[in-house]
Amino acid sequence: MKWEGLTPELIHRALGLFLAEAYPVGPPANKLFWQEVHGQAELFGLMEDESRADGAGRTRRYCLRMGSARYPFMKFVIEEYLVHDEFFFTVDTHDQMEVKSSIEDEKAWLTLKEENLGLKRRIEARWSAEGVPTFRELKQLVEQAPHAGKASKRRTIMLVEDEEDIAAAVAQLLEEEGYDVVEVNDGEEALALAHKYHPDLVILDNMLPRMDGLEVARRLKDHPETADIPVLLASVSLLGREEVKLADGFLVKPYQMDILFPYVKKLLRSSPERPA
Repeated sequence: MKWEGLTPELIHRALGLFLAEAYPVGPPANKLFWQEVHGQAELFGLMEDESRADGAGRTRRYCLRMGSARYPFMKFVIEEYLVHDEFFFTVDTHDQMEVKSSIEDEKAWLTLKEENLGLKRRIEARWSAEGVPTFRELKQLVEQAPHAGKASKRRTIMLVEDEEDIAAAVAQLLEEEGYDVVEVNDGEEALALAHKYHPDLVILDNMLPRMDGLEVARRLKDHPETADIPVLLASVSLLGREEVKLADGFLVKPYQMDILFPYVKKLLRSSPERPA
């Protein structure tokens, strides 16, 4: 949805649906502050601006920490992704947060992660049913976007992304550019399939189930069979210098296709071609 389509009425409807799912017995009064705000600029002024600067410009992301009945850090998010000036509503539940086996109440934290993920899916399903744009529309939008043209040589890219709608859209973009794409949705599977397929490039989300992207990158680089595979790491949070060094390139999420493709082409030029 274009910026001008993000009307106060749409944002109010999205917030109401979010709260109805997040607080089944009714939201606390302090979560209803937005109901008295009826201008687009004023509503976005309430939100935390998490926009990112990248090589293609500025990718916009706005958040409200609305919480839920069980988890106070849950975020209501409006952001651009892949396509310039196309905005989507999503939920940041922290369902991918790392839970170490050494911490107390590990089982309770794992249960909370599963509940958060289920809540995210219910909210976004209600949004889609009520005409609020979500990442479900992203694949169709990227199909309509102009592309640079087919790659001159067939190369295989492993795309590791657990957000299914984002993965489908990015895979669609890469396939239209002429690449073969192997889609993977968790870290442990990514590590196993990298050894099986030995792709020419791995595009790796940092926040993944079972094993995070940093650990996947570390193990790929430490193993002689996979150490030469370029890794393009994507993260919604900024990483430290030593962490970034684990990868051959770094994308700040959300990113646009204009920044994705130059990274892909640059890293593939450094990747040795595999036997046919």
